[in-house]
Amino acid sequence: MELTNEVNELRERLDDNIIKGKDLSIFCLKNTSERLETEEKTETAKKFFNFSPFAGIKEGGFGYEATKQLINDSNLTPEQVENAYHLNKEKLKKEYPDAVEENNCSIGAQAYLDKHYPEEKKGNITELNLRDKNLRGSLKLENFTKLRKLDCSDNRTYDRGKITSLEIIDCPKLERIDCYGNNITELKIGKLDNLARLCCSNNQLREIDINVCPNLKEFDCSDNYLVNLDLSKNRKLWRLNIENNNFAEQDLSFLSHLANLKGLRLRNRLTKLASTDLYYYEKLKKERQYQENLEKKAKNIYNRFTGSLKPLKNLTKLENLYIENTNLDSGLEYLPESVRMIFCAQDNYDEIKGEAEVRKIEDELLLYG
Repeated sequence: MELTNEVNELRERLDDNIIKGKDLSIFCLKNTSERLETEEKTETAKKFFNFSPFAGIKEGGFGYEATKQLINDSNLTPEQVENAYHLNKEKLKKEYPDAVEENNCSIGAQAYLDKHYPEEKKGNITELNLRDKNLRGSLKLENFTKLRKLDCSDNRTYDRGKITSLEIIDCPKLERIDCYGNNITELKIGKLDNLARLCCSNNQLREIDINVCPNLKEFDCSDNYLVNLDLSKNRKLWRLNIENNNFAEQDLSFLSHLANLKGLRLRNRLTKLASTDLYYYEKLKKERQYQENLEKKAKNIYNRFTGSLKPLKNLTKLENLYIENTNLDSGLEYLPESVRMIFCAQDNYDEIKGEAEVRKIEDELLLYG
């Protein structure tokens, strides 16, 4: 049981640090988790397995004992161990001397991009993965002429990083952009005729122009602060998610021309708290999203869609419709026969903004079983 004793010795120092977003050993997470699970399946093991904020520059593969020895060799006191993420910060500072933020060890997004993708390489890149690399600040992509897929999502893990703006210029072959899970307040994209998917959910956007993407098929801008959206040039959309925004009071006539829609999400919702069997990383993200949603609704930031479903009558491919906690109150008879599922309940919004009119649609559906 020697290993168990060692685990217990470190657990007291680790639990709070991991919650605070600090990391003692990014090089050994998986190996540590596997050895822990041979002794006992613990929450600490789950935390180790999922927590790897600097995976993008990870090298080697030290095991549990090697990592513990690394800490001991550094002559750290217990107090220093509580802040021992500096073991990795020194490595980052050497690689990015002008781009590492001292207090949280995040990396300047533009500095990271320019270092790893200089001008001479840009023209050959078809996929760009900047996901969960603890990047912060503004990011500008330019002259990636063969780029088809961009993923710069989830850079605000534990609030150490966060991309705050994204600009894309001269990337004509882009087909997919995933930039969700940041703190983006400004998203600028040039004309992208090939773009089929754009997911910018869980950011801080108050406006966005997607008229420059006429062939867009999937658009997810949920959990932002949008007050309106011009979809006049996006007739090929077949999946649209604009839930949890701040749309002004209006009916659904702005959607009436989207004849190819199959999935439509307009609702207001509170993200459910994660179940205890999820890994720590996923659970923390869910809990953070729940708190953000709760704060938005308490400040009266929610979608104010109202009136009838009649504007959707020509959406003859529509299959799934989400309108929970809205003030849409009638028009079931106008929905096309293609609709298979309607989500229209009022759940945990009562204490935030009172009775939602959508309850009338829910009651009508209940009458018909």
